[in-house]
Amino acid sequence: QAVKALMRAGVKLEGDVSIAAVAGEIEKTQWSDEFVGKEYRGYGVGTHHLVNHGVTPDMCILGEPTDLQLVLGHYGTMWARISTRGHYVHTGFTRGKQDQSSIFRMKEILPAVYAWIAEWEKRAVYDGQPGVVNVGCIRGGYPWRVSRTPDRTDVFLDVRVPPTMALKEARKAIKQLVLDLRKAHPEYGIEHEIFVSVPGAEISKEHELVKTIEACHQKVLGVAPKHATVLWDSDASVMTRFGIETLNYGPSSGPRDAEGEKVAIETLVNTTKVYALAVAELCGAH
Repeated sequence: QAVKALMRAGVKLEGDVSIAAVAGEIEKTQWSDEFVGKEYRGYGVGTHHLVNHGVTPDMCILGEPTDLQLVLGHYGTMWARISTRGHYVHTGFTRGKQDQSSIFRMKEILPAVYAWIAEWEKRAVYDGQPGVVNVGCIRGGYPWRVSRTPDRTDVFLDVRVPPTMALKEARKAIKQLVLDLRKAHPEYGIEHEIFVSVPGAEISKEHELVKTIEACHQKVLGVAPKHATVLWDSDASVMTRFGIETLNYGPSSGPRDAEGEKVAIETLVNTTKVYALAVAELCGAH
């Protein structure tokens, strides 16, 4: 609508404007042979396709729902699986052998995992806020055959990595956790894999794009916009790795509630005005 408004007004631009509606932005991924196919493609797969096929602008306004805050930086992420192994036997032969179950063994290592999480959150500080790790899933056993002990139990971690930290540092930290767990429990068959690695992103508050959005926001809303750094990830992770400076700035109307996400019409209109003014300024309107 912002570009249409400029066109209807007869505005001519010296530069070019590209509008991209990309697929697979959401934070999800394919894994194993169970979660595969287009329904599980995420973490910027559409934007990866975009920039790998010739769409490489000088800068990008990413319309994430930031409540009209200028998000100058956000964390990246690393997803890890840590597994314990156990004996696969019938219930009738488990008396006195519960400690050989992979579920029991997972229970035994979880305190160490949570202790590592606490240390990581102190280590992964960015812009004054601590890092975060989510224990997002635990899988073990067979719901359709609980008469058998599970031979493997998995715990899945979402480790948030600040944009100022190399991903290899997070990978090494996770590997060290696994090595320590193996040393403490050599009989548990502990193994791991990293199956998502996405860098964070940031943009200087002095960048032309940031200054322009600030000025346009002030003009439309009458107040200066707030700056923020966040723990969620966006396609800025992809864009910035291709040298495309990216700012997350978009409409939302407060946090999600029982009714879900929402945007007030007034907020949507104001955002459109800011976008239109910013495009005109950055692309040399005449």
